[in-house]
Amino acid sequence: MTEDELVKALTQLIEKHANPEDAFSVAELSQMLGIADSTVRKRLRVALRRGRLEYCRKNTISIDGRTISVPAYRLTSEG
Repeated sequence: MTEDELVKALTQLIEKHANPEDAFSVAELSQMLGIADSTVRKRLRVALRRGRLEYCRKNTISIDGRTISVPAYRLTSEG
């Protein structure tokens, strides 16, 4: 998956969720796109450097039921 394909997939996910502020973790992207975490991370790094994505944090529920903050990514206006 190329950087452009990742950005396109993120755009489609955001449109599906109808909220441009939605951010996705590496695990979520990996699962939704059907590709390995390492591939997602590699493409995210390139897209971040080019200003197409931004890093943020989001709360999620861990396996033991605690709320934790995890790294997440969302499109910028240039995305």
